[in-house]
Amino acid sequence: QFSHKSKLPFKLAMFVYAMSWRMKECIEGALKLLESAYVHSALMLIRSSLENSSILYYARKVIEEAVVADSLPGDIDDKLMSLLFANKYWEDERGEHDSKYRAMTVKYYIDMMNEEYPGVTRYYHNLCEFVHTNSDGVGQSFSHIDEEHDKTYFGPQLNEDHSLFPAFVITLQLALHIFNKQINYINDHFEEFVKKCDEDILRKGL
Repeated sequence: QFSHKSKLPFKLAMFVYAMSWRMKECIEGALKLLESAYVHSALMLIRSSLENSSILYYARKVIEEAVVADSLPGDIDDKLMSLLFANKYWEDERGEHDSKYRAMTVKYYIDMMNEEYPGVTRYYHNLCEFVHTNSDGVGQSFSHIDEEHDKTYFGPQLNEDHSLFPAFVITLQLALHIFNKQINYINDHFEEFVKKCDEDILRKGL
């Protein structure tokens, strides 16, 4: 129980706690895959970690806007509800997942985060080249042409000796760093947010 008056703090906490567990699995999974030399598979989780950080960055901006404003923004409930329940199911498949909240593309959050962390969008784009079935994600990741002996070898090509391996690790570290900064901000300002929410309820006489 975060507030006896407003449901907004609970909605925020629910999203942050669930996202923290999601991030924990992504980070730990990526590290285990890297340690086991499954580098390509790890890149999928590294990209997910960056996505996690971007949507938590958005959540932090929502709370920051509320904390510094004289009164709560009128759309804050919709924004928090969207974080919790937005989806992109097809109309004939949504069923129990039916929701009026439609999920934004992850690029929206990545580009927003790039404004404070320049270069994030480029890191994300480069990861996508390996995660998608593009040249780097298929041929460059799982084959090697030996022109000198006119042979082609198949198998994983991404390992600790690969020129981009340090960049992959740095991207994982960057995702965790950004995520932790957003968590710290939300934790540091949570009580202030609760107070602002309660004041809003009293002001409206609800």
